[in-house]
Amino acid sequence: MYVGTYAKYNDGSLFGMWVDLVKCGDYDTFMEVCHNLDDMMGHLASYFDYDAYARDLFIDDFYFTDGYVFRR
Repeated sequence: MYVGTYAKYNDGSLFGMWVDLVKCGDYDTFMEVCHNLDDMMGHLASYFDYDAYARDLFIDDFYFTDGYVFRR
């Protein structure tokens, strides 16, 4: 899955990174990987709400079952 920010996308930038959700395994690991976008985005990362983004992903697009992440 490609992870970026809506703000960057709306500004015409597709900057982000590919994240292998299978390797993440759970919500906490996914969040840790996303926070490592901090290194890539520098001070701009503080403007992105990673918790809300992950929550929104798992509302409709993904779900956890027995420690695995699946796409709906």
